[in-house]
This record gives sequence, C-alpha cells and structure tokens, in this order.
Amino acid sequence: MHLKDVLLETTNEATMNSEPNLDNKFKTAIIVGIICTILTILLISLIIYLIKRKYKNNNQEVELFQEKITNELKEFSSNYNLTFFEKQTLTLNKKNKVRFNIPNAIVSQYGILFVEPIYSNNENIEANCVSRTWIRHHKKRDIQFPNPLLNLNSTIKNFSLIISDGIPVVGLYIIDSSMEKIELYNQPQHIVFADSIDLKTTLKNIFIELKKQLEKPIDINVIVQQIMDAK
Repeated sequence: MHLKDVLLETTNEATMNSEPNLDNKFKTAIIVGIICTILTILLISLIIYLIKRKYKNNNQEVELFQEKITNELKEFSSNYNLTFFEKQTLTLNKKNKVRFNIPNAIVSQYGILFVEPIYSNNENIEANCVSRTWIRHHKKRDIQFPNPLLNLNSTIKNFSLIISDGIPVVGLYIIDSSMEKIELYNQPQHIVFADSIDLKTTLKNIFIELKKQLEKPIDINVIVQQIMDAK
C-alpha cells in the first residue's frame, strides 16, 4: 500500500468519526432551543396570568366598594323618606337624541345629590379640581388619570336643563380610604369629598345645608316625574 493510500484512508476514517459528533451537537442544540422556547412561552404566560389576576382582583374590589356605597345610599334614602335613583342614562333632547349618564342620585325636598365613589386603592391622590388630570402616587411611579369632576360638572349642567329652575344640585365623592389620602386643590362649593366611614353623617350634613339655601321645600314628586320623563 502506498503512502498516499494510507493518508487517504486515515482521512476518511477521521471524517466518518467526526460526523456522529456533529450530529450529536446539532441534536443537542435543537433540544436546547426547544426547551428555551418552551420555558420562554411558559414565563410569558405566567406573567400575563399574574397581570390579569391582579387586574381582575382590582376590578372586584372596585365593584364591591361601589356596591357597598349603593346599598348604604339606598338604606339612607329609605330611612329618611328620600327618593333614590341608581345610575342611568337620561335624554336631554329627545328630538336630537342627546343622552347623558347620571351617577347614583338622592332626591330630597331640599335638593338633589349625585354620589360617586373614588377607589384610591389606599394610594395618595393629588386632586386639582380645575385640572384635566389627577395624579395617583403609586409605589413605583405616579399615574395620571382623568379628573372625574369634569364629567360630573357636565352631568350637573345637563341635568339642570331637565328639572325646574332653582333646584340645588350637589356632587359628593366618597373615598374608599381616609381623606388624608387625597390632597385637594381648588375645590368648588357644589362638590363635597368624604370618606366612606362618615358617609351617613356626611349625607345628613349636606341635606341640612341644602335646607338652609331654600325658602320653601321642593315637591319631590315633581322632580321624580321630570327625571322619569327624561328616560
């Protein structure tokens, strides 16, 4: 056998021996890639699940708080012979089909009170009543959200057009936590803020103040009928 043949045979054997090693490395790389892909998908799925669960829990807490306030308003209205309206949609102009939403409302012979809850999630809120946005001081970062007063002021303006002139309309915001959690600026006279613990006392005081503003009581039935006509 010539030297050339020996070298060629040795080269062929080396090539044949290296092919299985390359195949094994290729298979290992594929397996590792598949495992990494699966782990990445599982991690993303877990993150999405946790975010959705937190969002769902927050929504449930908000709904429970709103339900609690609504029940207390109904009880107060019943105890003091007042008329309670749950939040609903009214028609300002039936011809042009101009509609607007009202929050929970209590109708008394001294005026009308709109009540809306503010869920702070026990976070500090910076509330400038004339600004377009308020600020919730979150643990990690500040979060801006629309000033709810702007919507309520628009509601009061529209509502005043469907009821008799001279009837006081007041807005009440109920905070789920202490009033110390909300820092107010430029608070208008027709808007009241209170925490949920003092809700009944706050309601009594509001209607006492409304009584002082009127020379004679309002006919509740007239207001109720005007509201019913706007449905």
